[in-house]
Amino acid sequence: NATRLLPNSAAAHNGLAQALVDRQCADQAEDESKLALELERDPQQRAQYLRTQKQVQDYGGPSVVCPLE
Repeated sequence: NATRLLPNSAAAHNGLAQALVDRQCADQAEDESKLALELERDPQQRAQYLRTQKQVQDYGGPSVVCPLE
């Protein structure tokens, strides 16, 4: 995945968070969205990542573990 190639890329972590929550992997998505926010300094990008974090937090279903390989 992109986060292995670009471990310091907030955009990669945010994208992975979105993909994980779409696949019902909410716990992993939460970790990735937090990391994206920690890495990002640009206020506009942070606003986008906060929306992703809200989407993850609003997910109400069961969380499964997704392989990241």
